[in-house]
Amino acid sequence: MEWHFLCRHCSCPRCAPRGKSRKDIAISQQRPYRSGIRAVLVVLVILMAGASVGYAQLPIMTRDMKFQEATGTTVSIVASSGTDAYTLTLPKTTGVSQDLLTSDGGGRLYWTSPNNAMWTLVGNSGTSSLTNFLGTTDAQPLAIRTNNNEVVRITSDGLVLIGSSIGSNTLDVTGTFSATGNSSIGGTLGVTGLITGGNGLTLTGPTLINATGSATTTIGTTEATSALTILTGATGGLTLRGISSGTAADEVLMLNASNRVTKITGANLIAGYAWALLGNEITEGLNFIGTTTPKRLEFRVNNAEVMRVDGATGNVRIGTAPLLPNDTTRVRLQVEGGFATVLDLTRDLIVTERTDTTIAVGNRSMLYILSDNIPTQRRVRLSNGLTSGQRLTLVVRGGNSGGGSLPGASTYGIRLLSADSNLTISGDANLEDGDTMELIFILDQWYELRRSINDP
Repeated sequence: MEWHFLCRHCSCPRCAPRGKSRKDIAISQQRPYRSGIRAVLVVLVILMAGASVGYAQLPIMTRDMKFQEATGTTVSIVASSGTDAYTLTLPKTTGVSQDLLTSDGGGRLYWTSPNNAMWTLVGNSGTSSLTNFLGTTDAQPLAIRTNNNEVVRITSDGLVLIGSSIGSNTLDVTGTFSATGNSSIGGTLGVTGLITGGNGLTLTGPTLINATGSATTTIGTTEATSALTILTGATGGLTLRGISSGTAADEVLMLNASNRVTKITGANLIAGYAWALLGNEITEGLNFIGTTTPKRLEFRVNNAEVMRVDGATGNVRIGTAPLLPNDTTRVRLQVEGGFATVLDLTRDLIVTERTDTTIAVGNRSMLYILSDNIPTQRRVRLSNGLTSGQRLTLVVRGGNSGGGSLPGASTYGIRLLSADSNLTISGDANLEDGDTMELIFILDQWYELRRSINDP
């Protein structure tokens, strides 16, 4: 390839339309881009030195320079209007392939490798983290694009925004965040999309997940043997807030012996580990209400103690009065206040309308006996009690089956005979209207404690 420098007085065939004489300088080179650069340098040397190459009539000063390719294409170098005067000093050597021609700011031109001036597409060597960097030197954000679309932005205050140009966290990811290795984050991580960790995720410091509560948070998969493990120190713990109220049929979480969280229904949890308000199916001899240490057991109503079982002796106290002096082992039941036996007329009312009646005592503590209006005391026999110490109170009403008494009819009532094999009393007992008797059962006998005769 051949270039021609056109002066103002050239008359060669190529330049004849422009000049009056044939004068040319031919510069050829195997590499065209070097030929052009060398041509420029030659011209600059001519201008600065004022020398003539081939023709003495070449002007020392010219307003512009033109280079012409063999086909007639021209390239011009023109000094802008008002350009300050300056001098350029050429490099001493030609440089190497891909070198850049640059200035030191004082007019000296020199060759430099792109590796020293810019970040190249094939990487750089010999860089220093103290002086070399990718970014801005003013308070403007750094934007990274693919396909001419912004994908990453680093703001002037150091926030890294991925997938969005707006954010407030040190790292803001809009979209899906996937980590195939271990991720350690010591600052603020704000994610509006999905976080997936192939080999683990470590968060150090306060961590907010789904802080607005408007999204769904899923940890683990259905195939995971343990989706989530929470490790805390001795003073740490796990706090759950915003849990909605459930029903008795809802399931609750509990830790098993391996510290694995399992779920169980509320009913089964209470039935297996506590006494339910509606009762339990228990194993007799295994389940109990009480203590496993020699500590007292208290029963409270409205947070006030009403009954106590002593932990050392097992004695029972109803009320709050102290146990009687020196009786901590002898008095098994101490009651503060009155002691009353409740009469249940649907069970404890007995009507005797026969000459000889046997009454099944069972677990009763009181019998309300009505005799009919026949003026003969009815013979009554008592069955054995259920256990030694059982007390029984007999209350007799006579006169008619409705319980009404007949004034002056003292012969209306019942009669107990001391000859009965299970009855030990002070003679036969003729109990008439208004009379009472108290008995206690010991081993196989009813013993009389007290008899009250209330004749009209």
